[in-house]
Amino acid sequence: EFSGDVAACCEGVKSFAEGQAIYGMNDWYQEGALAEFTVAPATSIALRPKSLSYEQAATVPIGALTAWQALTTHGHLQPQQRVLIHGGAGGVGFFAVQFAKSLGACVIATASADTIPLVKSLGADQILDYRATRFDQELRDIDFVVDTVGGETLARSWNVLRSGGRVVTAASDIPDDAPHKIKDAFFLVQPDGKKLSEIASLLDTGKL
Repeated sequence: EFSGDVAACCEGVKSFAEGQAIYGMNDWYQEGALAEFTVAPATSIALRPKSLSYEQAATVPIGALTAWQALTTHGHLQPQQRVLIHGGAGGVGFFAVQFAKSLGACVIATASADTIPLVKSLGADQILDYRATRFDQELRDIDFVVDTVGGETLARSWNVLRSGGRVVTAASDIPDDAPHKIKDAFFLVQPDGKKLSEIASLLDTGKL
């Protein structure tokens, strides 16, 4: 993920112009951003949110797009459903709580005690201190789990689902001997300039 000014556009690119401030992310298998310049498809970037600095904007794409794609593309979250978001104060959970709430879900999140006020301010309806409470002993009939932790947390998440419920994980530490259903739940976020443009608008209007 990155933010900066357009230095040059390839022939045929009409959606952006040299000098414009943008932000975005590259595919995992393309050029990275740890350099003075990076090459990115025009479809993977959007105009930088005016309310954010370059540095702030560069922290948004992976977390926000992962949260959105987990909830919608992979989770098919519906209004009134109960969603459990692990790591509600983390880089992905921070956005997932807000997006899930905006989609009309009942949002339950796990977080550390000192971040509970933050997660509550993001819109979570219920927050569990993961150090003090085992979520799989407190919750049942959850429609959908968004996992950003992996490991034991992911393994225990299956216990709280209703029949037909779903788990989606953005964690990469899935063991080789994990059940097939857990492997199927893993996904890598995809670049999406159109969605980043919508997210920029939400950030600039204070809705996100």
